[in-house]
Amino acid sequence: MPPTATEQEISDKNEALNREFLELAQDPNQDPFVINKMVDLQIAINLNNASLLENTDANKTLMLDQAFDALSGMVQFGRSVLKAQIEAQAQEYRRQFAELYYDVTGNELNLDDPDLDEQLENEKFARNNETNRRKVKNKATTLVRNIMRSIDTGIIGTAEALDGLMDRISSLPGELFGGRAQVLVTDKIDAASREFKKRRLVLSTLLDKEMANYLGANWRKRNKEFSQLQATGIYKNPDRVTKAQQEYDKDPKSVDKKQRLDKIINEEELYQSQNQLYYMYNQFKDPANRGAFEAMYGEQTDRIMKEIEKYIDPDLKKFADWQVNVLYPALYTHYNEAYKKIYRTDLPMNKYYAGYLVREGTTPNELDLLGDQGIMQTAVGSASTKARSRNNKKIVYTDGTTALTSYIDDMEYFLLIPQLLEIYTSFSATSI
Repeated sequence: MPPTATEQEISDKNEALNREFLELAQDPNQDPFVINKMVDLQIAINLNNASLLENTDANKTLMLDQAFDALSGMVQFGRSVLKAQIEAQAQEYRRQFAELYYDVTGNELNLDDPDLDEQLENEKFARNNETNRRKVKNKATTLVRNIMRSIDTGIIGTAEALDGLMDRISSLPGELFGGRAQVLVTDKIDAASREFKKRRLVLSTLLDKEMANYLGANWRKRNKEFSQLQATGIYKNPDRVTKAQQEYDKDPKSVDKKQRLDKIINEEELYQSQNQLYYMYNQFKDPANRGAFEAMYGEQTDRIMKEIEKYIDPDLKKFADWQVNVLYPALYTHYNEAYKKIYRTDLPMNKYYAGYLVREGTTPNELDLLGDQGIMQTAVGSASTKARSRNNKKIVYTDGTTALTSYIDDMEYFLLIPQLLEIYTSFSATSI
């Protein structure tokens, strides 16, 4: 795309490229031309996504290196690591397609047969049990789409809801077919379920341990206290408060001047919880968010943020630093693998990332778990450095610990989606 392309234009382009990639992935008769086309799409998506990052972002270098390696490998050897990965993925889709096709029709497929398309069309035309065919296909499509829609619309938002999602997914194979398809689907779902439950336990234990490490043995009580709103004594315009205080001090019996002083304090004082303050402290670390803070506090920005940093409980501040310096980078590596399987590019990230950024008047769209939504339209896509630096909408004071646990919950069920996506792709390809 041209250097002048906006974030929205790049997002729209990647949306179209993702749709085209998925359509090719669902083609059971994948010749070398199809594989090469998928490689081209993958490279284009990576290049587009790299353009959303600043030149100082290490992830941009990584994305460009991956694209270069893929291109140079194709030129020198006619093959690349990326092409090998896509070929392996395509072969797995085809294998699943054949298994599902057999369960529904009872017919074996030779996926290497050059006349495969003709065979599929002839069998489709000759099939006389149309009622049962439609019943099975509609049931499969409805079940999978309902699960995907539940996630897509943000219904899954609590630990109980996540468990319910896993129960619903686990019932899927028995409700669809028996035989090969049930084994194929059950294996994937069982593996995803085990990993999901294991990671939830590990991360819950980790957070408990670290909060106890930073906040002490009574960390639950302290966390509850840190979530309570309180007067901070930090003013957006301290001169205005000082002037009103001086006027009142001259005439302390004046009801009008006391009311005026109280009114000005209410208008100027930050009345926030410790957890909200550390959320802002973490977000201010990212230079790309500078414009948003200046929209909030103007020329008083640096003073106010220094006062906020000083006001935060020292133990809580260390916990906030640990999130940005240790936890989020550690989580990124794992989440990025799932993200790449869906969006075919790296999850936007930078070293200052401090979780979801909540802005006034905007609600981040839920993750598009079928991978055909523009990356920049999703909640996690907002990590793009350029998208942040060009968005000066004010940031909303948010409980930092709640934001952290919400982020982890969202991303953990996001990890389930590659398995569901493979199942969905197989069903979609089975046009029977």
